[in-house]
Amino acid sequence: IEPRRRIRREHIFGDRSRETCLSMEDYLKRKTFSSLDRVTAEIREKFQQLLNLAEKYAFLKPAIMFGIDDDECNHQAPQR
Repeated sequence: IEPRRRIRREHIFGDRSRETCLSMEDYLKRKTFSSLDRVTAEIREKFQQLLNLAEKYAFLKPAIMFGIDDDECNHQAPQR
C-alpha cells in the first residue's frame, strides 16, 4: 500500500526552501486568487475591446452625424 500523495509546490515567497506541502486552505487560497486574477484580466480585456469597438463606430453618434451636441439631441427628442 502506497502512502497518500500530497500536493507539493515550490514556496513562492522566496525563502528558497526546496518544496513546501500546501495545506488545503493554502491550496484553496492559491486557486481562488488565481481564478480572481484570471477573471479580472478577462474583464479588462473585454472592456478594452468594447472601447475599441466604440471608437471604431464613433461616427454613428448623433453628434457627429448631425453636427449637434448630445444635449441638443436630447432636447429635440420627442417627449412622452
